[in-house]
Amino acid sequence: MDGQPATSYQNVGTSPIDISIPNVTGDIVVTITSGSSTYTVTKNINHVTWSGPNASDTTVSAEGVHTYDATVTPASGYQIDSLTVTVGGYDRTSNVYNSSTGRIYISTVIGNIVISGTTSQSGTTPTYGTVTISPDHGTASPSTFSADGTSHTVTITPASGYTTTGMTATSTNNDVSVSVSGNTVIVTGTSSSPATINVYIQAESAPAPNYGKAFINVVNAKLQPDAITSYTGPNDAANPQLPEYWTTYDGAKSVYSINSDNASTYKVMIEPPYDYMDPLDDSAGSYDY
Repeated sequence: MDGQPATSYQNVGTSPIDISIPNVTGDIVVTITSGSSTYTVTKNINHVTWSGPNASDTTVSAEGVHTYDATVTPASGYQIDSLTVTVGGYDRTSNVYNSSTGRIYISTVIGNIVISGTTSQSGTTPTYGTVTISPDHGTASPSTFSADGTSHTVTITPASGYTTTGMTATSTNNDVSVSVSGNTVIVTGTSSSPATINVYIQAESAPAPNYGKAFINVVNAKLQPDAITSYTGPNDAANPQLPEYWTTYDGAKSVYSINSDNASTYKVMIEPPYDYMDPLDDSAGSYDY
């Protein structure tokens, strides 16, 4: 009015606009300008996929009333960290975006649509298999743990009569390796499958037996020079009747000793003197020692 703009209106679609001007004080000039016939759809977000009726649309008609309906889904291994939707330059995110479903629904498009967002790789927790240490003759500490790539040192305590000297170990899982160092096994590797570490522990070598001497105490009798009549033991081929197997311990008492260096049994013949036996009986006594 009077050459000055009083009010401006933006027509949405093709609906008529009622213009009401109170207190008219001059000439009324109505200028009608035609805007763009389409609105653009711009997407500024990576590592996502789109679905829905308007998923592939890059424009929306500005003629009439039109909706925009599309669903955004993060690509495999990614997550959506943030997303905004502006329509005609105004932030309409809270009204048109459902973050739970990813759906973007604009019931009436009245301007250019800009969808912006950020994504990142999703942090999933890996699953590791369990490693079990299984000694055949002893205990392990620790006895179980995860095959998470960490190097684990396991102490092996052998059972009584066994030694870690010469100990060996094997793994049932090719992705989990094992080595032996002293009384420990060192396990490394990453695997989602279980693994068993079999540890083989050697028996200790049996010490050589330490046998004492066997003494034969003969009183009022004499020990025949070749008194041993039989011999049984670890080595039956030995001849224990040789003189070096006998040593006089106390000649007055006729005490003799057997130099026994193994688990052997000797049978000794003892002949009493004639004044201690029947002269007609020349038999001798036989005793086991």
